[in-house]
Amino acid sequence: MFVKLLRQDMEKCRVFLGLAQPSDAVCPPPPSTSESGAAESGASADSGLTPEQQTVFAAMAAGHNVFLSGGAGTGKTYLLEHFIQYAQGEGKTVLRMAPTGIAARIIHGTTIHRAIHAPTTVIGPDNFQTTDYAHQIGKKVYEVIARTDIIIVDEISMCRSDLFAYLAKIILAEEQPHVPFRFDAKEKKENAQSYEELLTPIKHPIQLILCGDFAQLPPIIDKGSREVWRRCYPENEAGWPFLTAQWDALQLKTFDLKKVIRQVDPAFAEALNLIRRGDPAGIRYINQNSAKMPQPNCMTVCTRNSEVDRINKEHYSQLDTQYQKTYRLEEEGDVTDDDKRNIPGRLKLTPGARILFLANDTEENPPRYANGSFGTVTATKMDSVMVELDGGSEIEVKRKVWQVTRPVLVEDENTGEKKVEEKVVGKFSQIPVTLGWAITIHKSQGQSYDAMNVDSANLFAPGQLYVALSRCKDVHKMYLSRPLVPSDVITSDAVKRFYGWIEQEVDPKEKGE
Repeated sequence: MFVKLLRQDMEKCRVFLGLAQPSDAVCPPPPSTSESGAAESGASADSGLTPEQQTVFAAMAAGHNVFLSGGAGTGKTYLLEHFIQYAQGEGKTVLRMAPTGIAARIIHGTTIHRAIHAPTTVIGPDNFQTTDYAHQIGKKVYEVIARTDIIIVDEISMCRSDLFAYLAKIILAEEQPHVPFRFDAKEKKENAQSYEELLTPIKHPIQLILCGDFAQLPPIIDKGSREVWRRCYPENEAGWPFLTAQWDALQLKTFDLKKVIRQVDPAFAEALNLIRRGDPAGIRYINQNSAKMPQPNCMTVCTRNSEVDRINKEHYSQLDTQYQKTYRLEEEGDVTDDDKRNIPGRLKLTPGARILFLANDTEENPPRYANGSFGTVTATKMDSVMVELDGGSEIEVKRKVWQVTRPVLVEDENTGEKKVEEKVVGKFSQIPVTLGWAITIHKSQGQSYDAMNVDSANLFAPGQLYVALSRCKDVHKMYLSRPLVPSDVITSDAVKRFYGWIEQEVDPKEKGE
């Protein structure tokens, strides 16, 4: 019976991808792909996915827990969106989560902390002794998780191991027979038989899909927590999720996408891949082929906030501020600092200021700009700005409203059926731009630039160099403040071993050998 169901799922997957014609089954159509979208995905017109992406999609559609990795620009986010549309078309309840507010905004989801009411402090090993997660995270939150079919966590590399283990334990508990919170006094009174049925332990596995690249930026352990962290987890000071027992227990099928879409130059892509793996041999090609002069009107990617502030202030001070306006972030409801991270609280703009867009255009179709687009302010208004986009057209940019959501259980008034929906618990608004002369490497993650300058003098963290260089589409339009040297290639030994295990397909039980 299981084999038959699996074959049916695989057949529907093939139909969705355009690899087969539907028989009696009715499947949702594949996501519509514009000409630019197809180019960005690197996919063929018939399926919207490359062959290696189709392989990952098939594993997801078959219900496996999956870790989707791959270097920058390999189409991980595009593939996730493709699968989410398919899963929702199949009637599945999908929760999107991310470890940071910035990442959560990009995938239109919520932070892990908000979704499962996880502690914001270090979660010590003793917190995992109980199996009464309903009591620990609260009945309402537990009910949401118990009715969820698929949980997707993006940017998993930035998720601390304690938070990952906390989420994973809840998911793993759902695979064991348990009594769900699916009844109340009214249900008991009206339908005793149904109530007794609901007391019967059930088994409801939740599919977990993790997406991210551990060769990029590592988990964030703030200064105030580092000493406590070292005492709790001396064997995992960096906080890597893949070093937890829960990572192995989830039996994840792992895929590391190889085909790079962002960089069309195969030699540049290969050089970046060498650096991603911690091999300094990749810097030779980049030193030889990068731009010899600073790129005009382009972003400078820096390691530290202090350098970003210095560059932006230096350029801004040269402008006429007669028509300067200050735009303040407005918020209401349950909005945390993490929710609005990267969005300026006070934004000073004046004509001539270079700006970087922090969101996609959702007001017009086709969109006029995207997250990572550049422009120059031409005029300031009361609650909007006029911007000349790089490329020539002038547009008015108004405030963007970001909604903060969390998953809740909603009961249908007519049928009494309970389902999971995203409830808006707060919102904030701001002009969706920031000064565009400089940005930190950390904040540049997830963006891509046609040309840029790199402050390569003060690299200090694993993955920093790779993240910085991989933002640019063309090595010939990337200027380095100084030539790269082998010591700039900083990669975690644990990460190198982890991806070595993946390539060798080593059994997880042998990882400690």
